[in-house]
Amino acid sequence: MHSILPFLAVLSVVSGAAMKTRADMGYWDYKASVSFPASAYTTYTVDATYHNSELEEPVEIHCTYTYDPKDQTETAECSEPSFSYDFGGVSMSHTTTNNSLKQTVPLNGEQVTVFGTSELKWDFSGGSGRSGHTEGKIDVTSAIA
Repeated sequence: MHSILPFLAVLSVVSGAAMKTRADMGYWDYKASVSFPASAYTTYTVDATYHNSELEEPVEIHCTYTYDPKDQTETAECSEPSFSYDFGGVSMSHTTTNNSLKQTVPLNGEQVTVFGTSELKWDFSGGSGRSGHTEGKIDVTSAIA
């Protein structure tokens, strides 16, 4: 009978050296706001800053989205083309959601797409209650080169 323990020990050393910890992949400081007025004119704003010790400077991102029901047009702009976000179905009645971010950044000499998701609580208590905001730190949970 052959033992596979020496093989598993070597495998764990090799795979451990190639893996990065979540802290090494970075994180975003994240702020978002939504507005759902009765007129159906919808706006979203996202401000995020990606931090990673391999970058000389953090990457600041600003995104906006507007839906105008009058002419049924959507306008979406983002200062970083590789960045995308998902609020996880936030609404005035669904205020705790998984906020997901994705961005491509230069790490280890190659372009790496990083992903992160965090459950955040949205505050709709101000104004008419049809506008909400959230903020928090979202850690990178996975990356693909």
